[in-house]
Amino acid sequence: MAQFRQDMESFQLELVACYDEHGVTVTPSPSGGVDLPVVTNPAPPGLEELIDTAIAACMERVGVFGWMALPLDEDAHQRMLDSRSCLIAHGHEVPQAPPFEVWVEGLGEWNPHGMVYDARPFSEAGPRWTASQWAHLNQMCPQPGPMVFGVAGLSD
Repeated sequence: MAQFRQDMESFQLELVACYDEHGVTVTPSPSGGVDLPVVTNPAPPGLEELIDTAIAACMERVGVFGWMALPLDEDAHQRMLDSRSCLIAHGHEVPQAPPFEVWVEGLGEWNPHGMVYDARPFSEAGPRWTASQWAHLNQMCPQPGPMVFGVAGLSD
């Protein structure tokens, strides 16, 4: 899993550099991609076009996210099981993973990180997770792909 994490970080750095070259500031996402800037409504003139141009150019240059190019095979299923074990070792309750055949039929949608995220209830005190809590969880137990559970709009 360490090599996968290094590959994902290298991919993110290359993607961040590409967006920067196109004038768009992005940040690495705990899910393995990048978070685009939030566009207000109405967007400043030209911003949406700038972002769209950067997305097209960077997807052509860098390609699809590494984890999205991974096949839904037994190795991917095992990485999900390893990720589940990591989350459990860090004190999270994660239900049993579906068998390989069921996981593939579901297009790999079952994700232990999604189970952990959903297990924490909303409260009047705030959201389920802060951005730093979610980032820390993904640093301790990286999502192995090919499918990742991403959360948008988290803040501290």
